[in-house]
Amino acid sequence: MSRRVTIRSALAIVAGLALLLAAFRAGRDTAELPELVWITRTGHSYHREDCRHVIGRGVRVTLAEAQGAFQPCRVCRPPVTPDTPSGR
Repeated sequence: MSRRVTIRSALAIVAGLALLLAAFRAGRDTAELPELVWITRTGHSYHREDCRHVIGRGVRVTLAEAQGAFQPCRVCRPPVTPDTPSGR
């Protein structure tokens, strides 16, 4: 299982670097990139990448996508925007 988590973490890092590179090449400020969070297929909350609830089984989505259908996790306390309802 730890190897699977390591591979997923490496893939997430590569994907993040690809977003940064694309922004750099386009001349955009990296602050304009969407913030990414993690969800599970059966859960009701969104999480930080290192949250114990998603390690090894999460799916990465943008914060904007997650806020439409999920609550922020009360364990890892992911980023929120002012209009996001608090966790359950």
